[in-house]
Amino acid sequence: MTRSWHTIEKDKFTAAQYDALAKTIQGEVGYMVSNCKLEPKADEQLHLIIADMFEGVEAMQGR
Repeated sequence: MTRSWHTIEKDKFTAAQYDALAKTIQGEVGYMVSNCKLEPKADEQLHLIIADMFEGVEAMQGR
């Protein structure tokens, strides 16, 4: 996200770039979820953040 931000901010990010970024984020979040070893309360909070992240992913993919 950090590497892409400057281009996104200038409204020069293409649909293909958004799709690639969305796939990268999905992969990274999937890795976090499958390797999660948090206590239940912390895990619950993480899932709230992940839900917000996936809303952003869906927006990037035009859903």
